[in-house]
Amino acid sequence: MQFSGEEQVAHHPNELWARLVDMDFMATMLPGLEQVETSEPRLLICRIRPGFSAVVSMVKLRLEILNQTPPESVQMQIVGKAIGSTVVIETTIHLAAIENGTNISWRGEITKTTGLVNIVSASRMEEIAEELIGQISTNVRTELDETDRETHESDYGDRTELSDQPK
Repeated sequence: MQFSGEEQVAHHPNELWARLVDMDFMATMLPGLEQVETSEPRLLICRIRPGFSAVVSMVKLRLEILNQTPPESVQMQIVGKAIGSTVVIETTIHLAAIENGTNISWRGEITKTTGLVNIVSASRMEEIAEELIGQISTNVRTELDETDRETHESDYGDRTELSDQPK
């Protein structure tokens, strides 16, 4: 089963790239993060409880960077293991500069499933993948926007206060 998507964000590709390959940052973007077991430059192993209707148990997640071309593309393998199930996903993410930010496109494929997950329909698996990707994307965008706001406020916050005082 394959899935793909695309979106535009108002952040420079270099900024997105730095976050995308930062395993500590990516761990904090995962929904329901319970524990980080390993965080290395190309590997993240953690436990999540995503809270989706179809995924209520703890999932051990292994995210590994297989190949990268900074700041344009990264290929990752994601292995999720829950009680009696395993899912392996290969995904490639591409970043391209556009006038006001970055175009992000991704393509993923579920390359292996074992156990109880095999009774889940392909359409439901696609819904779960889209929900997870959507939540991670929203989390990353929110974090980058907050960082931009904090930077902007620290650069200009005092000037605004001074301009409000009587002359």
